[in-house]
Amino acid sequence: MDKTVDHSMTKTLRIVIFLCSVVGFSQSNCENYLAEYIPIDLEDAFAYFKCNWSKEDLEAFKNKEEKSAIVSLHRGYGMNIRNGWGLWKRKGKLVEFLHKKGIYHPEDMSAVIFTSFHRKLNNKSIDLNKQAEHYQNYWRKVNERQRKEYAIEFEKFKVNDTINFKYLRGYISNKQKELAESGKCISKAILLEKRESDFHLKIKLIQSCDDKGLYTGLDSGKPNRRITKTGDVEWIYYNDWLPNTP
Repeated sequence: MDKTVDHSMTKTLRIVIFLCSVVGFSQSNCENYLAEYIPIDLEDAFAYFKCNWSKEDLEAFKNKEEKSAIVSLHRGYGMNIRNGWGLWKRKGKLVEFLHKKGIYHPEDMSAVIFTSFHRKLNNKSIDLNKQAEHYQNYWRKVNERQRKEYAIEFEKFKVNDTINFKYLRGYISNKQKELAESGKCISKAILLEKRESDFHLKIKLIQSCDDKGLYTGLDSGKPNRRITKTGDVEWIYYNDWLPNTP
């Protein structure tokens, strides 16, 4: 056999073997990306999309203008990954990955995931730091605006005033609920001190309409609700109370 032909066939065979191995790896890899799988970072999310989206959907998403592509997924598919990937629960490796980049709100997270994937498909720089900076600036402005609004409400509370409780976390008993809703009993506290840095009020509870007390917040971040009883002195967020206004 001619050595040139032999060399050409060998080269062709190597290419075929390489392509088969790539296809085999790709198919095997996609077996890991079942519908319920939760990615651990952006690259993993990209692999998930490539394995679970049809070629037509991938191409349609790629060819859309960036903003339009992201908006088109925000509600339906975006809601599914925010719920299914634990973005709202703030749990999981993907959430940890995005938190480390300074991206915290679940809707921001899904937008960053889709934006990054769109750029990846179009061979553009993902520029994750700039994406994070965009959302950080947005929330900074929101927080500044909210703080101004909170400050106006917070100013209505005066030290030594008697303030009324709102029951935002529910009633501790049916008896308390009936008394509160009928107006026969109002849970009250004396305002002892104000802390404007986080809009908290130091109060002494003087009436709770039930000996069991009031649900006044979470107990050190745990799922159970903190209970404040008559005579207790606590720092409680201002929005749980109504100011004593004329």
